[in-house]
Amino acid sequence: MFLNLIGPIYLVCLGLALFNCLRQFTHFTKQSKNISEIKGAKIRQSLILNLLIVLVPIVIPIMAQTNLRILAILCLPVLMANIVLSLAFYAIRQVSQARFLSFFYHTGQVCILLTCSVLSDFMGGMSGPDYLSSSEFFAISVYLILAVLFASAIVGAIAMIFSSRKNPRPLFNLQKRDPHKHVSSNMLHHYHQAGLSNQEIETFRQEMAEAQNHILRIEENFQKTAKMRAIELHYNILKVAKNYFKDIVAQPKRFVAASHFTLTLLPQLDDLLSKYNEINSHVAKNKQTYLILEKSAQTIDQICQEIISDYLHFHENKYQALEDGIKLADRTLKHHSSQDPINWTDQDEDLDANDPFDLKPNQDSLMTGEPDLED
Repeated sequence: MFLNLIGPIYLVCLGLALFNCLRQFTHFTKQSKNISEIKGAKIRQSLILNLLIVLVPIVIPIMAQTNLRILAILCLPVLMANIVLSLAFYAIRQVSQARFLSFFYHTGQVCILLTCSVLSDFMGGMSGPDYLSSSEFFAISVYLILAVLFASAIVGAIAMIFSSRKNPRPLFNLQKRDPHKHVSSNMLHHYHQAGLSNQEIETFRQEMAEAQNHILRIEENFQKTAKMRAIELHYNILKVAKNYFKDIVAQPKRFVAASHFTLTLLPQLDDLLSKYNEINSHVAKNKQTYLILEKSAQTIDQICQEIISDYLHFHENKYQALEDGIKLADRTLKHHSSQDPINWTDQDEDLDANDPFDLKPNQDSLMTGEPDLED
């Protein structure tokens, strides 16, 4: 009676944990911006939970003699195959964003589950639940992963064909490929007008693309904690960084002058914010943890100050030109103020005589309502 009750409960728990893990893989495949996100906290936690549930029928003696053991063990090849599938389709997504890829991805997930389900039924009817040796488990995992790679390669080839029809994207960086193929004609003209060579344009675009990725991640990480939001609001650092980025694009010849911002400050700020948020998300913290967080926050604050200082230094010529203009205007005003003012008293009589709005000659006639006639 107990086994009849615990079996369905265990299957429900196993199914929910497996479904959550597959959902995390799907999120990574469709929305991740960096392949390192496959090692993210949510995916790690989901995998650990699955492993713990898989160990239940292996560790508990009363469940070890049931077919639940085979089903649980076969969940491991399912997880490994889905990791490979997610990585493969993440790579395919870098080539093409076609919607039909989502259909193939989910079809692959279903095929993996169906394959392991058929294997569990087949193995359960053979020589008992204990026959699944390590070599057989390894063989199942390898064959399943190879099948996933083979199917993903076919889908990747199809994606490349469809991608080449609309927006060609070669696999290799050939010398004959035009490095400015995806640059708008206006921007290309702007870069040439600034005096950049073709090689300098390619290098400039690569560095600015990396800087843009840093700014986007910095913007996201600043919003994750109240303390980081306070620092961002205090310095308005995101607006400064974005305007600095636009100014560099507008003056690409001055990229070297801004290299400290793009190559040093932005990567450091991005890295520190990510580490700060990761440590801050830990459930348990001690005194040392709080000290590290406080030190990190101080360093982030200093980097924000350094970015503002670097931004002001980049525009130093404009500030100097404005200051020179102010000095010139001051000298002009002082020069005019030092001259003798115009003496208006000598001209009062002439102005009074010729003033067409002087009412004194006609004052009596206006008061009496009679016209002023000459004899």
